[in-house]
Amino acid sequence: MRASKTTKRVLRLGVVVVVFAALVSGGAYAYANYRYSQIPKLKHTGVAVASSGAPFDVLVAGTDSRSGLTAAQQKKYGNTTVAGGSRSDATMIVRVSPSSGKVALLSIPYDTFVHIAGTSGSNKISDALNYGPSALVKTIQDNFHIPINAFVGINFNGLENLVQALGGVNVYFPYPSKDPKSGLNQNSGCQLLNGSQALALARSRYFYYYKNGKWQYDPTSGFGRIHRQHAVIRAMIAKAKSDVLGNPLALNSFIGTAVHDVTINSGLSLASLVHLAFTFRSFSSQNLDAVTLPTQIINNYGSYGDVLFPVQSLDAKVISQFLAFGSAASSNTSSVSSPSNSIASTTSTSAISIPAPPPPPGGGGSIVQNRSRPSFDPTVC
Repeated sequence: MRASKTTKRVLRLGVVVVVFAALVSGGAYAYANYRYSQIPKLKHTGVAVASSGAPFDVLVAGTDSRSGLTAAQQKKYGNTTVAGGSRSDATMIVRVSPSSGKVALLSIPYDTFVHIAGTSGSNKISDALNYGPSALVKTIQDNFHIPINAFVGINFNGLENLVQALGGVNVYFPYPSKDPKSGLNQNSGCQLLNGSQALALARSRYFYYYKNGKWQYDPTSGFGRIHRQHAVIRAMIAKAKSDVLGNPLALNSFIGTAVHDVTINSGLSLASLVHLAFTFRSFSSQNLDAVTLPTQIINNYGSYGDVLFPVQSLDAKVISQFLAFGSAASSNTSSVSSPSNSIASTTSTSAISIPAPPPPPGGGGSIVQNRSRPSFDPTVC
């Protein structure tokens, strides 16, 4: 009789646990669905995401859109918006491989000169977003043959808010650093940056560092800014993992901010986002492999000013390796700590044909390729 009662108690306890788990999971799904419904969404454009867990590509555009900003915020960020739309202040393609748990990032420099989809002419790629996200997606697909599966957009104010919701991000500065244009002004050492400071670092194109008794200028301009954007992204990943993911209150605050400051297209479903969150919950910022598309400097290119031309052979190689990243062809390639080496070591899957741009007048300038991190570059701490 005692054994029978004990068995019944265990069974009843089991039923309670199962019901409680169902309620919790149901509540979690309801919460996720509620938050997902709050995210501004665009009509899906691009290539459908495969359901097999194969790698897919997300276009992330940091925009200079002033939509929804106060007059004070617009003055703070500068009045550079194209009439009727916005430019992409940062253009990055994130390649996600759910099966291998790998993430790679390919940045396209702001001034890269390409044919703009849906128009009869060419311009800097940053201008494509003025014609809408679908134009930017198609511009990248037409010029670089990268199959974009989804789009995510975030403006200046959104980045500030996300960093604030994280409680700031930790960035190490080897030397005192400043940028009179973006407002960056930091001492050396590990610094906790608030949202405004992190944005100033991500936008820093006129970067100076103090060494040997004087201020030194980083001559790489926009290329250096891309490296600093990568540093901010890594710092955000590290802070989210250490301080937010395990703290329900902090996580709720961060999600509450993200849903209002990030725009996605309808191709990113709730199910896919939840799956990715579980798959990459232990992802380390040090494993984010990042490269920049090689380009050739062309100064004073007519009314466009200084531009960057694609370099067909180099770009074809980088893009082929990028598209091989995380696929079966590169599954045996292990990630390394250097952000530019892992992608470069993968095997090319196919030849990529980059459209030839018009010949630069008087010949082109130097070709800028992926470089190792200079000693003055900020890093995660």
